Amino acid sequence: MIVGQHSNYAMIYRPQHFIGHEMPLTVAPMMILGQTCGAAETKTADVVAAAKRPLAPGIVLDGEGGFTAYGLIE
Repeated sequence: MIVGQHSNYAMIYRPQHFIGHEMPLTVAPMMILGQTCGAAETKTADVVAAAKRPLAPGIVLDGEGGFTAYGLIE
């Protein structure tokens, strides 16, 4: 976790998802407080994949953070 020296805001950088950490933080407010989870409150966007290099037919995409594709917000 990285905490800003002047703002005291924290950022967690994870190159992968920790489902055991994220799921309880999503389900708890839903079950205890009756809040929705994953509901958009403002304008939304989609992330689409873009190739990092020219791809030949048959190349297998390696997913998030890999060598073949990255995400763009639309």
